Amino acid sequence: MWVRTEASLPLGWWIDSLRCASNGLAPHLRSDRWIAIAKGPEDETIEGEGGSADQAMANLANKLRERQGSISG
Repeated sequence: MWVRTEASLPLGWWIDSLRCASNGLAPHLRSDRWIAIAKGPEDETIEGEGGSADQAMANLANKLRERQGSISG
């Protein structure tokens, strides 16, 4: 999934991070959500979220493709 997401990156963008959405280790702060983040020129950020790391990366790839389509189309 990582390679597929990288292939969706516009020129000048990079995958910044993939992380669990938890706010801490205490049980009430834990989360099963994942966040994938891409950064671009001029401090632009796009995030994808999902119930697994693969889902977060897939959602990020979709958002990146939508962004490319809105710029070129």
